[in-house]
Amino acid sequence: MAHVPGIVWTVGEACDFLAASREVYDIVYSIFGALRYTDPERLLPLVRERLAPGGLLAFTVSAARPGALHGPRVDNLTLDTGVRMPVVHYAYDIAGWHDLLARHRFVVERSIDIPTLDGAGHRGLVFTARPTP
Repeated sequence: MAHVPGIVWTVGEACDFLAASREVYDIVYSIFGALRYTDPERLLPLVRERLAPGGLLAFTVSAARPGALHGPRVDNLTLDTGVRMPVVHYAYDIAGWHDLLARHRFVVERSIDIPTLDGAGHRGLVFTARPTP
């Protein structure tokens, strides 16, 4: 993505990267990525520490199924080869994410619950939040 001036793209394990980094970021975003597959109790404090004053956290995750407990889940990811691999992901409903963000001193600017077209399956959640001063 070198064609986007002024943007540096980094790939790696989010907690390890942020813990080792001394950089300050204007924006941290995760599109069905780190905030879905990393314990938010561990990741959110690191994100907050690395965000510039007024910086933005923007992310999308799948919502927990109605009535499901919040927290880690094990699911199977089916690879192109047909092999199924277990993966851990973290599931919260929209209120659960609001609570997590508030507990880690973020103010939610916007949250959107995107239902599936047929009302079944996983719903998407989209958030923007900023650290409290």
